[in-house]
Amino acid sequence: MEPGVYKLLICLDYSLCDGFKDPPRDWFIKGNAQGKFQKDGLLGTLDEYLKQPFKKGSHLKINVPQAKMNMTLADKIRQEPCPYACNHLWDGFGRWTNDTWQPYLDELYNWSLPASKYRRSGTLWVYGDSLGVRLFGSLNSRDLCKKLFLKCRNSYNWLYPLTNEALSRKQNDDLDFMPEKVLEGIRSVLGRPEMQLQDSVLLLNLGLHYPISVNFTAYQWVMVDVINILKETEVNSQGKQVPKYKAKVIWKSTTAICKHKERKLNGTNSRFMTTQRVLLFSAFAMSAMCQAGFDVIDVYPLTDSYPGGTLEGDVVHYPNKVFVTMETLLEKYKAHNNQRLVTSEGKERFRRCTS
Repeated sequence: MEPGVYKLLICLDYSLCDGFKDPPRDWFIKGNAQGKFQKDGLLGTLDEYLKQPFKKGSHLKINVPQAKMNMTLADKIRQEPCPYACNHLWDGFGRWTNDTWQPYLDELYNWSLPASKYRRSGTLWVYGDSLGVRLFGSLNSRDLCKKLFLKCRNSYNWLYPLTNEALSRKQNDDLDFMPEKVLEGIRSVLGRPEMQLQDSVLLLNLGLHYPISVNFTAYQWVMVDVINILKETEVNSQGKQVPKYKAKVIWKSTTAICKHKERKLNGTNSRFMTTQRVLLFSAFAMSAMCQAGFDVIDVYPLTDSYPGGTLEGDVVHYPNKVFVTMETLLEKYKAHNNQRLVTSEGKERFRRCTS
């Protein structure tokens, strides 16, 4: 945080473990074909979401003094290696200053586009929910899609692939959650000819719709199955085991939500979309993707700390400017041939020891 006097407004959202509670076993079936939009009153009268202010809403003041030591956080990390390692393209560590994100490892973001001789290649495919659609729209207007990739494409999903949002809201099938539909959507994108190139990138997220509609165990198994697909191999013409899908995969974490901005508190269909569950699901997915060896981008801390939060009256969507620094990072990643950016040994130790 920057030095200064801060006023804190503290609210209790849930008591005990109510924020982590899983939905009932038949929750998905009682929703539409995507396990959403359950009828009001299905769970009875809801009052778990408290939004109870600390000391009747009075502000708590804290003073953050000027730092006395001219030493970076990375320099404070011990020299010993840490047991945990993750291929972070973006570790989420930083702070907001005057509405601008300042990464702690900021030397990675000072760069310019490659010379005009740079040869565009590959396809960027953004795979996710409405947050992915908004990110795709922003990336499509930047040099990443205009000068670096040959093509940029996207897939819109809730839990399953989505083609018509209005129609999907009304579709009902009385079926339980079918993970194979999720997996088939990912396979269909990875198997496309333009994605069977090493210069192509799949920017993947399976995020906010899962805490709403399925229990945590179901999500864990989905992530395990997704990783198995991403790591599938085949035998090439030389008899060697090679990756079945050639595109580079980057996992993008879920963003934070602002539950307190919900228009209807304690609504039935949004009962299980809580800060606690969103963070739990996101943390598991990040850990699983890290252990599987994929490059990851963690935007949860970036969004969770954004002073303005989500858009007015919106629980999940942020202004596009929140992700500008991350978008610049993706451009440098592509300009370096889809390779993780190299930094100093001390900075790498920082990433390992604080992940």
